[in-house]
Amino acid sequence: MNKTSIIILSYNTLEYTRLCIESIRKLTLDGSYELIVVDNASRDGSVQWLRQQQDVRLIENQVNKGFPAGCNQGMAVAEAGNDILLLNSDTVVTPRWLKNMQQALYSAENIGAVSCVTNCCSNWQQIAAEYDNLEEMLLFADKYNISNPAKWERRPKLVGFCYLIKNAAFRRVGFLDEQFTPGNYEDDDYSLRLTLAGYQLLMCRDTFIHHYGSASFKPAADEKETAVMEWQYVELNRQNKKKLMEKWQITDKHIYWDRVTDEVQESADTEARILVVGCHAGMDLFYLQGKFPHARLTGIAENIREAALAGRSFEVYHCQDVERDIFQCLWGTYDYILLCEKHSHYRDFDSYVKRLLPYLSPEGSIHVSD
Repeated sequence: MNKTSIIILSYNTLEYTRLCIESIRKLTLDGSYELIVVDNASRDGSVQWLRQQQDVRLIENQVNKGFPAGCNQGMAVAEAGNDILLLNSDTVVTPRWLKNMQQALYSAENIGAVSCVTNCCSNWQQIAAEYDNLEEMLLFADKYNISNPAKWERRPKLVGFCYLIKNAAFRRVGFLDEQFTPGNYEDDDYSLRLTLAGYQLLMCRDTFIHHYGSASFKPAADEKETAVMEWQYVELNRQNKKKLMEKWQITDKHIYWDRVTDEVQESADTEARILVVGCHAGMDLFYLQGKFPHARLTGIAENIREAALAGRSFEVYHCQDVERDIFQCLWGTYDYILLCEKHSHYRDFDSYVKRLLPYLSPEGSIHVSD
């Protein structure tokens, strides 16, 4: 396995950064990594402390360049041949964290990047983890972090709080897109680029690290300033999501279908045949696959770009008009037919459902999202 360049951005997060680096030193094999810290003009003493750390390659920015540009600076100076790990400064790593993720990353040539689970995260990478302090957290993680390929899930995207990228994939896909400065959705974008380059992404449910959550975006104590900064964060998120959708001409829609997963037999051996009509870029399919690894999943997408993206991992058909064209794509019978967005897809919904009934297995059912 390659050596890993661990890239951490620092912006007024001295205490978090210190905890993060100390945990890496303690719980990561010596010689298996290099530490690169990019400081974005911190004013809390971070630079002074980082300058004293002999094992840290420090890049000092005179202005805050944001997350994508800062990560790119670190990636640009990483040792040739190293894998790249983007790690938030407000994380604390745990026993076997990197070794476990490397096991997944090198499990197949086409795996381009992996991430792990944590206590605070989106993208259903968050798990319930009960502990009251870091000592208890490490005890929890030591029991949790047992490498197990059965707990590796394919995903359409990974969150950038802990994002391990194989060197070959990095050389092919390149740097983060800096149009998402100061941050948010650059990890979604990179995940899409890896997927289009032919790589698969894995989320490792056998590896846990602690994440305090958006430390560099945390608001100040003053209530008025807090309200302003929270609004700015929400607006930034909205703008960057719009940039992503416009860049790729896709939507970010997905449905978790909890009612269906409650109904399907909770067994890893289930081989239910599931059709998702309106699967968009495939998040629904990945969610269902995570719940039922042996289910046979088929998707229908109206957007040709979304069909192409989802089709990298699943059997997905493009139907410009699902009400009219879908019947050319169906074969056999399905145990579950899931119809997304009833009010936006169908002109005569009742008639459409009647035409789908012959494609249901004897015990099959049709489910409709709101």
